Amino acid sequence: MKIDYTAVGEKIRDARLNARITQEVLAEKTDLSITHISAIENASTGVSLQALTNIASELRISIDFLVFDSRHSNLVIESEIKNILSDCTDREAQVLLELLKASKEAVKRLK
Repeated sequence: MKIDYTAVGEKIRDARLNARITQEVLAEKTDLSITHISAIENASTGVSLQALTNIASELRISIDFLVFDSRHSNLVIESEIKNILSDCTDREAQVLLELLKASKEAVKRLK
C-alpha cells in the first residue's frame, strides 16, 4: 500500500486547525520543528512512524484516520466522536448521546 502523503498532510492540518493549535504548538508538543510540521502538512516530505504516532496522539486522532483513505470506517468515526466529546461536560456528553440516538432512529425510519 502506498501512502498518500498529500492526504495525510491535509488531514493533519485539518485536525490541527480543528484543535485550534498552531504549527508551533504542535511542533513543540511532538518534539518536531515547525519547518518539519509545515513540510508534513504540505507533503513536501514523508513522515516517520514515530512522528505520525506523536502527531496523532497530540491531535487525539487515530493513525488509521491519517493513513487510510476511508473517512467512514468505524474506527475513524469512533475517533472523531471521541474527539468531539473530549472537552464536553458530563451533561453536554449526555445531551449529545441522546441526540445521536434520536438521529439514528430517524435515519433508520427513512430506509
